[in-house]
Amino acid sequence: MNDLDDQLAGAFERLAERAPHHPDLAGLTRRRARRRRTITATVLAAAPVLAATGLWVLPNGPFHSKGGTGDVAVTSEPPCQSVVTRAVLPEWARTGFSDAKPVMPFVRSASGKVVAILFTGDLASPPRKDVANKVLWVWQQPPADVTSIHASARLNGTGPVVTAGLPTPAGPSYVDLPSPGCWRLTLTWPGGSDSIDLRAVPPAKATAR
Repeated sequence: MNDLDDQLAGAFERLAERAPHHPDLAGLTRRRARRRRTITATVLAAAPVLAATGLWVLPNGPFHSKGGTGDVAVTSEPPCQSVVTRAVLPEWARTGFSDAKPVMPFVRSASGKVVAILFTGDLASPPRKDVANKVLWVWQQPPADVTSIHASARLNGTGPVVTAGLPTPAGPSYVDLPSPGCWRLTLTWPGGSDSIDLRAVPPAKATAR
């Protein structure tokens, strides 16, 4: 590549001698050749670093590859993970309790504006014979018509959609999930939606509140 640039520079120098209209045509040609060599050397020196970090700069911006496959990272919904909190209920969820600061096990929705209070401890699937899967649903700001709220569930957040055994998620209800595992319940109503992750365990592993 350097030999070719030198040959081109030499050729332009000879032409410059016969083209006096530009006083420094040969010098200009040599400077351009040096710039091309500098840019090429910089790119080649940076290539190992870019390959090691998996970051290549393209005309449209940075491109991240994994193992050189060219896969682009895609943001996905977080996995189903039911987090049961045993603590004082949020102030807006204490209506109806005799204790001013009731401590109960509960699960928050993704927005934090809905809580499922687990009155009987773990949800069991299939339901226990002596203990029902009683849940109290409390909304910080419920829709004007709570009967318009519908729930559907998917095992691990990705399985087939299930609606059987799911009541209207407002007030007290029984929640009987089809099988043990983490279930993502999607709550929908006119003009809005939310989700909440609930876990069901085999009856032998279920513990009372």
